[in-house]
Amino acid sequence: MNHAPHSEAHPWCAVAASRDVPVQSVIPVMLEELSLAVWRSSDGSIHAWHDRCPHRGMRLSMGDVAEKGLVCPYHGWRFGGDAQCNFIPAHPGGTPPAAARVRPYPAVERNGYIWVARQDTSVEPPSLPAGVTPVRSMHMPVSGERLAGFWTRACLHATGRFSRVESSCPETALFQSYVEGSGSILHGKWQSVGLGVDYVGIVQPTHGGTCMLHLAAQEPLSAEARLGLNRALVALRHEISRSTACEPKWGMNHECV
Repeated sequence: MNHAPHSEAHPWCAVAASRDVPVQSVIPVMLEELSLAVWRSSDGSIHAWHDRCPHRGMRLSMGDVAEKGLVCPYHGWRFGGDAQCNFIPAHPGGTPPAAARVRPYPAVERNGYIWVARQDTSVEPPSLPAGVTPVRSMHMPVSGERLAGFWTRACLHATGRFSRVESSCPETALFQSYVEGSGSILHGKWQSVGLGVDYVGIVQPTHGGTCMLHLAAQEPLSAEARLGLNRALVALRHEISRSTACEPKWGMNHECV
């Protein structure tokens, strides 16, 4: 089954697997050109903030998560779950000014992933098939739109090589892929030794015309299927890198082998 990617972007985007942000931890995330600090408080709630301290512009993703909030690594300003500064070490008895606040972004957890929206929205995050579990997240050297386009034209065979297809992947292919609905959610099936595992790929646009691909698969997921999907993801990235390197450049003769 093949469907052309839809051009309208969903307001929500998965930026990390929930398991990758344990309690009292923070990670840096790129959502298009937006730098985010995604962190989990001591009570388990998730937050996504602009990755800049309002004091001196230090990256908050380099800080620590304390009992009462996220701590900037530069001067130790601490910000509570409401994004407001609640402690300044240089003035321990004072009340931080109201302007000492980080810009927050909507963030929720669903289907094992952390979803972020760039602005307030009444739209719900995308619903993934029931029973999926995160497998792996990997950077891809193309935009989400180009990845979705590639996804509909390639399938992995038992030889470990991808082939371009005009319609749909043959049933004998190990890694069968198609796009359904929005190009931000990709679908497919992994076939091996008579075992068919449905999977989805969630596209996160990052900076410089690249993207992250978050791969999740249907439970129960055997060790063989998990390993196969990991290998297929690596092979997919290699094929995309090879194909884009072979694209003709303006004013240059370029030959693929």
